Amino acid sequence: MKIITLLEPWAWWISVGWKTIETRTHERFKNLLGKHIGIHGGRKWDYQAIEKARYYLTDSQIKATQSLSVNHKGGLLRCSAFVSYHGRLSENDSQAALIDCSNGDLFGLYLSDIRLFLNPPRLKGNQGIWTHEI
Repeated sequence: MKIITLLEPWAWWISVGWKTIETRTHERFKNLLGKHIGIHGGRKWDYQAIEKARYYLTDSQIKATQSLSVNHKGGLLRCSAFVSYHGRLSENDSQAALIDCSNGDLFGLYLSDIRLFLNPPRLKGNQGIWTHEI
């Protein structure tokens, strides 16, 4: 399976369905279009993530994320998702991406059919697109 690693809590937000568009400043992931991919949560925590996403999250979502950060170990293959579309993002995509997409310089992977792994394996991860047998 092709896998992408994201810092936490971004990967967790995808796995729980709060984030359905993964953003990038480049188009290198467009070859994932039409494929089921793995979403891997990196070992590092993005301490700026809540602030970046605050406008798009509810208070209860923020509290849940803060609770997750306390016990964060990272490295989990959180879920799989189907890449249904790849393209340039606009302001209309901001809620699904959990960040401001209004400047027009972001590309997105639109994720659907998100499936959690019941016993998620802990993996090292990698930058870019990498492969692991599931």
